[in-house]
Amino acid sequence: MSATTDAKLNEEKNEVVLEDDLDKSNLEQAEPVDSQDDPEHHKTERSFVRKLALTLMPMVWVLYLFNYLDRNNIAQAKLNTFEKDLGLEGSEFNTAVSILNVG
Repeated sequence: MSATTDAKLNEEKNEVVLEDDLDKSNLEQAEPVDSQDDPEHHKTERSFVRKLALTLMPMVWVLYLFNYLDRNNIAQAKLNTFEKDLGLEGSEFNTAVSILNVG
């Protein structure tokens, strides 16, 4: 290899192709490492994704449920005397609703 060696990553084939400016006939190609074809890799990946899903999904559903309840409660509270009780003026209530919808 010389100082003028240019490395390009071929993302489609997941391999590195080296081009030497001095000698174009010597193209060196690295064999792609394809661990995704390994059955053990698939088994480990499935196990990891399953554990991750079982850990995170219940928490995400609880957070979604509380967000849904909060959005409904603030709408009902506006019908009652929510703005007057908290002293909200102008667009302060709209800001609170926006925060609940984004969050």
